[in-house]
Amino acid sequence: MIPNNEQIKAEYRAADFTRRLHLYLQFPPLRSKFLDIDQSEMNDQRFGHAAGRRPSLAVRLSILLSATAGYVKRFM
Repeated sequence: MIPNNEQIKAEYRAADFTRRLHLYLQFPPLRSKFLDIDQSEMNDQRFGHAAGRRPSLAVRLSILLSATAGYVKRFM
């Protein structure tokens, strides 16, 4: 059975960093949605009730890898 996009995005939201990386690499058409999820989590952590706390390492690395992939894609 092939999961639909909503199931994949839900799995991405619930996943740890390693699983998120696997999903990111496995589903290239959804990468922009994955970036949106990562950025919204960063904003939630930055402006939410945990103001003043740094985002988790997994979120920071995920955004770093996503941004790097975007830059590499521009140069190709």
